[in-house]
Amino acid sequence: MRLPEPPDQRSQEKHRVPGHPVEGRAGEAGRADGGLTGGLKPDPRDKPNRGGPAQPVRGHVPPRFFISGGASKIFKRDHGIPLLNDLNLNDLLLIAVPVLFIGAIALYFAYLYNRLFRYRNAADANLGQIRVALKKRLDMIEELLGAVKGYVQHERRIFESLANLRAKIFDAGADELNEIDRESRGITVSIRALAEAYPDLKANETVKKLMDAIISVEEEIARHRYTYNNIVQTFNTMNDTIPSNIVANIAGHEKLDYLQFEGDIDARPDVTGISQR
Repeated sequence: MRLPEPPDQRSQEKHRVPGHPVEGRAGEAGRADGGLTGGLKPDPRDKPNRGGPAQPVRGHVPPRFFISGGASKIFKRDHGIPLLNDLNLNDLLLIAVPVLFIGAIALYFAYLYNRLFRYRNAADANLGQIRVALKKRLDMIEELLGAVKGYVQHERRIFESLANLRAKIFDAGADELNEIDRESRGITVSIRALAEAYPDLKANETVKKLMDAIISVEEEIARHRYTYNNIVQTFNTMNDTIPSNIVANIAGHEKLDYLQFEGDIDARPDVTGISQR
């Protein structure tokens, strides 16, 4: 009976499990180990690497960027981009100076953008306070007309005029507020002149309190108007000068109108609707 031939060594290496010895050829069993190995011999690939370079495993690509001492060379060879530790001081300055310059410009434009919005919001806030004060004055004028009732002609038309002014006051811009202030101030001046002409009206306690309250409201309006015009002046100057006007155009800001109440104070008011009997 013919015995089967031992497997070929190459076939064993092909199907070898890493870490296990390779079975030797016939006749090699029972050598110096007294036959304990059963004809098996260790694979040379299992020997520890002492002092030599790292041996890569077959079919595996080593991680290039983690090889000690050669990462920068491999990176430059593969990608053509120098690493930070390969740059000298001049190269760093050529990169850092433009980046810092562009960053500083961006921060400055952001500062101008926020500043324009702060002034615009402050102007709107002061304009809202002026609207409230003007409405308060219109209400007091209406009460004052009720106190001098019987001394004023065309009372119904004056009350209707006050109602119209009150209705449009909160939707009015700077120009419309100038007109509302002019008309309401004219009515107030006419009532004061009427009180001066009649001693009993001048001595009336209610009339005096209302007149003093109207004067106080007018002073409040003047303070808000002064603050508003200062804010508008700064805002409009930024809209006219470089580089803030560039930011203003990008943000869509337009110049604001001034409140010209002081000029209307000096002008002679239109009081044709009020006259003494």
